[in-house]
Amino acid sequence: MQANDRFPSAGFSALPAWLAVSIVVVSLAGPAVVLEVVWPAWFEAEEMPAVDAALSFTAYVLMAVFLFLAVCAKGIRAEVQLGPRPSRSGSLKYMAVAIPLIGISMLGLYILYLPLSFIWPDFVYLWVLDYPPLIWSQGNTWAILTNITNFITIVVLAPVLEELLFRGFLLNRLASRYGSVKGIILSSILFAVIHVEIIGGIIFSVVLCIVYMRSHSLFGPIIIHSANNLFLMVASVVEIGLLGSEATWTLAEFQSYWWLAVIGGTVGVPWLILFWRRTAGNIISPASKAAVGGTELDR
Repeated sequence: MQANDRFPSAGFSALPAWLAVSIVVVSLAGPAVVLEVVWPAWFEAEEMPAVDAALSFTAYVLMAVFLFLAVCAKGIRAEVQLGPRPSRSGSLKYMAVAIPLIGISMLGLYILYLPLSFIWPDFVYLWVLDYPPLIWSQGNTWAILTNITNFITIVVLAPVLEELLFRGFLLNRLASRYGSVKGIILSSILFAVIHVEIIGGIIFSVVLCIVYMRSHSLFGPIIIHSANNLFLMVASVVEIGLLGSEATWTLAEFQSYWWLAVIGGTVGVPWLILFWRRTAGNIISPASKAAVGGTELDR
């Protein structure tokens, strides 16, 4: 996961952090707000899953448009490069990283929301469980369109755009102002805020920041992110195959499946410790001179 090149481009640090955050917020919230005004009853409509998928797709298309316009306005379009491409074997290694990260996310999900499910059950149900499935088993037109749209959004658009914004622009900008460690922490918190699983989201982001800083390329984080989302969609397909239909979790089922956290921790925590010892030590340390878009990384 190393490369001889330096970071993909100095242009990443030229975009103000507030602008990058604004692009994310407006893109993700804007379409839902507009739809709520135009069609308040959309959430109860029979086509709701397809509408929800279309909303997500629209949000990331808007994110791409806004980001492109911002980069052009700043005159840094030619300077924004993803970095060196990994080899085929390197890409497979990146994909494999998604497996322990999913385990860590499952552990983090239960650490945070299992206690809350007893204290504030309505919130946990609405925030964690009351989401449409990633894949629908019905063979009708709405289901097929929903599945195709979800795949494009979740496996392609979201990983590319979120990595560009969070690991590209935000990490570089924040690290150039506050140093690598603070840049990683701040960008990871911002990344986690837009995801349901806060603890796993922060760890996921920190790992991807380190991969980016070590490889000098956004291809690694994009591949890991895309594989993570793809594996979750595959798990939904397997779940449908076993149950015969989409799974809808009740609060009691969520509480009774606490053992998923044990499995996730067993898979993810040892890997995370090994990753930290082998990779992160040279970057996340008081003595490190690593700075995204600045001085060379300690090897």
